Amino acid sequence: MKKIVLCIISLVFCMGLLVSCSNKTAAETISKNEELIKLYFSDENAEYLVEEKRSIEDVTPQKAIQALIEGPKGKELKSLLPKELEVVDIVVKDGVAYVKFLFLNMEIMDQAQ
Repeated sequence: MKKIVLCIISLVFCMGLLVSCSNKTAAETISKNEELIKLYFSDENAEYLVEEKRSIEDVTPQKAIQALIEGPKGKELKSLLPKELEVVDIVVKDGVAYVKFLFLNMEIMDQAQ
């Protein structure tokens, strides 16, 4: 149950992240094609979300979500999304991002129930 709640929280943060990626003033510019975005991952105890900044070239909502799926660079943080996810579609409408995922390994879903 705790994993499901954290996944839902991370998806809400994904939506906020995608909105900020589409807004140039919300992301810090590093170079002409790179931007610094904020990703959120779980702490070691799965109690808090911790910000991790990452430089991404030519930021798109797809690249931001893919960075979340790949997980944190810091060893003390844990990913909230399983690596077996594939992004099927992302639609940004009225500042809200709607992400459609495909689970590549259905055993994960069985374990979550």
